[in-house]
Amino acid sequence: MLQTVFETLYFLVKIPYVCLIFSYKTGQALVSALTVSLQTIVHFSKSLHGFIKILFEDFRLFWCDIEHILISSILIVTTIIQTFINVLLTIVNTIKTGILFLFNGVVGVYNCILNFISYSFVLCSSIIVSIKHWLALLGSSIWFAITLLPVFIVYISTLSTYYIGLVLHEGLSLLSHIIQQLKTIIINAYDFIFDFPIEALMGLIVGGSVIFAIFKMQVIIYQQVLLCYQFIRSISGKIRLLLSKPIRHMQENTDSNDSDESDESFGKNNLCIICQDHDKCILMLPCRHLCVCNTCNIRLQQYDRTCPICRTVIQRTMKVFT
Repeated sequence: MLQTVFETLYFLVKIPYVCLIFSYKTGQALVSALTVSLQTIVHFSKSLHGFIKILFEDFRLFWCDIEHILISSILIVTTIIQTFINVLLTIVNTIKTGILFLFNGVVGVYNCILNFISYSFVLCSSIIVSIKHWLALLGSSIWFAITLLPVFIVYISTLSTYYIGLVLHEGLSLLSHIIQQLKTIIINAYDFIFDFPIEALMGLIVGGSVIFAIFKMQVIIYQQVLLCYQFIRSISGKIRLLLSKPIRHMQENTDSNDSDESDESFGKNNLCIICQDHDKCILMLPCRHLCVCNTCNIRLQQYDRTCPICRTVIQRTMKVFT
């Protein structure tokens, strides 16, 4: 008796110790995982900051080139407009000079054509230079886009490889640490379980087996009770049938005496005693009562399965054609 008490006290004292060890190891594992996650986030933030800084510098240089080309293009367009206005003014002046100096018209026309050709040549050269600058801008944009994508892919792949290796290394170290902790926990749990008294374990096994057997036998007991109930109902139906035979004999005698009135009440007695709408066509067995129609018989089979006249259990039915 004293040994059992001491074993119980030892078991109760050891439970908080095992729980404390498990909580300490779990908290240590969580702190290690959180430290590794924070270090990874910090390294990734620094790398992302460097990448964004490089991208911003490249975009600033690209924007400076675009701004320079746009300013040059605006100047060229302004020159073209100014040249065109000068050409128009020259044409107007030439026409005016031709009208005023009709005598010198040939010379004026020659000068006008010459000026028009020269200004047209200047205009065409300006347009060609502008097209050249625009094409250069387009080519530079396409080349920048083409070179940016491979550099971005190489940088991202290198960064991903480095951090994946770092995460795998930290994960493996953390996994080895967790495995060591689990090994320690399993050893402690093994010691904890096998300190359990064998008598108490056998008692739990026997009690569980008894409860399981009672639960399994519950369905069989219910089925036996249901069969007994159906048997009692069938016996009560047979008793009612035996008691109702004299009453039916008296009813038959009464029907034979009232044969004069049978012609008037034939149509009414031939109706179903439940719905009073359709003709009787179903014969109940074993009581042999012809009292219901086919529709009410279907409902009766689903609801009660007893004869509505004598309450005998219906074993089978037969359709009668009258």
